[in-house]
Amino acid sequence: MKSLPIYLILIGLYTTLDAKVIQVPKEHKTLQQAIDHADNGDTILVSDGRYTGTGNYNLNMRSDKTLTIKSENGPERCIIYFDTNVRNFIDEIGQNKITIDGITLLNGSIEKHSQSPIGQTEFIEKILASEVLDVKNCRILKNDVVPSAR
Repeated sequence: MKSLPIYLILIGLYTTLDAKVIQVPKEHKTLQQAIDHADNGDTILVSDGRYTGTGNYNLNMRSDKTLTIKSENGPERCIIYFDTNVRNFIDEIGQNKITIDGITLLNGSIEKHSQSPIGQTEFIEKILASEVLDVKNCRILKNDVVPSAR
């Protein structure tokens, strides 16, 4: 029975040692490509730059993977810029923990539907209160809640 805690520690250590760092854009041109190629526990390290276009927003993270998406040198140097009519950084998320660390999210928007009257402040609070999404050291700038087109 005394060997059980040591066994569990070794399993946790193996899982941590097995995790890899995937570099964007060095190894994969977009965040979505890196997410698709990542395994549970991996870190996606995003180099300095301004990221736009398909594959860098409306990310599909609905999987069984726990991931970290982290900037190389902080939010001042790593910016996700939402093009016109782009609403989400993450479009779908599963049940495992996703950590977003040190990234600026700039120029995003979300539609405000009459059945869910949520303002920008409430929207950001809802994201930050998520049990599966851990947002830290990030800047969320010039984002809007826009009226629904319905």
